[in-house]
Amino acid sequence: MNYGNSSYQNVPPHTRKSKIEAMIDQVLEGQQKRKVNVNGKIDVVYTELNAKF
Repeated sequence: MNYGNSSYQNVPPHTRKSKIEAMIDQVLEGQQKRKVNVNGKIDVVYTELNAKF
């Protein structure tokens, strides 16, 4: 079949390095979210303990 002149270009496949970088980014984002969550919990506990004194 002839589809005529198309300006579509194949996207280059992801390299192994870019896949690893994407996975590292996901891990770092997850760690950052956990860090924010833990810091929030520590703040709550600190506030509650401080109020008791």
